[in-house]
Amino acid sequence: MTTRIDVAETIERQKLGRYQFWTFGLCTAFLFFDGFDGQIMGYAAPALIRDWNISKVALGPIFTATTLGFALGAMAFGILADRYGRRLSTLICVFVFGAFNVLTATAHSLEAMVLYRFLAGLGMGGGMPNGYALLSEYFPRRMRARVIMLAATGYALGANIGGWSAALLIPPFGWPSVFYLGGAMPLAMFFLLWPALPESIRFLVLHGRPRAEIAALLKRVNPALPVPGDATFVVAEDTGTGVSVRHLFTEGRGLVTILLWIATFMNLMVLSFVVSWMPTLLSGAGMEMQRALVLTAMFGIGGTLGVATLGFVIDRWGAHRVLGTGFLLVGIALSLMGLASDSFVAVSALMIVIGYFVPGGNAGTSAFAGRLYPTHVRSTGIGWALGVGRMGQLVSPIVGTMMMAAKWNLAPFFLAVAGPAFIAAAAMSLTNWAQSQRLRDSLAPVQADVSR
Repeated sequence: MTTRIDVAETIERQKLGRYQFWTFGLCTAFLFFDGFDGQIMGYAAPALIRDWNISKVALGPIFTATTLGFALGAMAFGILADRYGRRLSTLICVFVFGAFNVLTATAHSLEAMVLYRFLAGLGMGGGMPNGYALLSEYFPRRMRARVIMLAATGYALGANIGGWSAALLIPPFGWPSVFYLGGAMPLAMFFLLWPALPESIRFLVLHGRPRAEIAALLKRVNPALPVPGDATFVVAEDTGTGVSVRHLFTEGRGLVTILLWIATFMNLMVLSFVVSWMPTLLSGAGMEMQRALVLTAMFGIGGTLGVATLGFVIDRWGAHRVLGTGFLLVGIALSLMGLASDSFVAVSALMIVIGYFVPGGNAGTSAFAGRLYPTHVRSTGIGWALGVGRMGQLVSPIVGTMMMAAKWNLAPFFLAVAGPAFIAAAAMSLTNWAQSQRLRDSLAPVQADVSR
């Protein structure tokens, strides 16, 4: 008899080895460059306004194009990864956003800048779901959330390093310098990833790739693993056919998918509100601008802590409990923000709480998607959740501008912003109920057969 090896079960049983940490390091490094390139437009904007003699409003289409590119890239490259592999899709993403960052540095018109930022956004958006999916498939399920969220700290670190790099490079060399750097690094990374980035073992098995390729990767995960010459490799999952997006709504996953999309949309809407309007609102209410900017930094500190630590809590208690409670606390903190605006200490504490659960919650919903969807649709599931979430970032500036034009005071403004946080809390809390309903429906035919 031939030996059957379930690769997913094998990875679940193995102790973590060097090859898994190597894969983690590659994905984290890639996400670092993703974060660096995703934020540099904001750092370059003041110098660009000065050099081109344009208004701040003129930069709006550039930021919109980047966000839209990110959303569409996450959706499109997620589908590509589930069809042709995480490795190929990731390599294309790295090359695309590296090349178009370099071209951004050469732009001499707003039209060219909008086009290049949109195309760079496609690559930046597409890389994140592929990295998360690859990590999900190389690490045991019991630690999937913490691994994904620890890798997400690479994105946060890249965004912070982008700010320091801009401060060092733009004064002597001008705004194009940060885009040259932001393009050169991922292009160099492309040549490192080409020979080093592995394909998902589960993907290889599901798509009937050569046995020797699968065996070689399993031996890298665990060199001591016995792999008989007659072994066949299996994954205890069904393979989908047709358009992968459709499978987000099959086998009882439709309701959970919709709830996940609502949570990501609302959470990123809150994120955009806080980042875009917080300093302006607080300084307009009489707080010194320096203190208002310090509060934004408090949000960043909370976000870094949240991304680094929430994964451990999610793995233990479940995303529905942790993120549902976290988004609820965000809503309460935002509701109190207008009332506590006279106290710098109180607002600082509230900003740390908001920062802990909002950026951390964004990575947490991706970790939840990594566990929710099977291999054949995992990148699509993560990518579409991220893409829908980015649409929330597109909506929030419009809503925020309307509230600012209506001259809302702090208290009602923050109460309105708290609304999406409460909706996100409800959506994440209901995902567990939706999952239990799905399990009950899947068991119903079996129970009916037994009763006969």
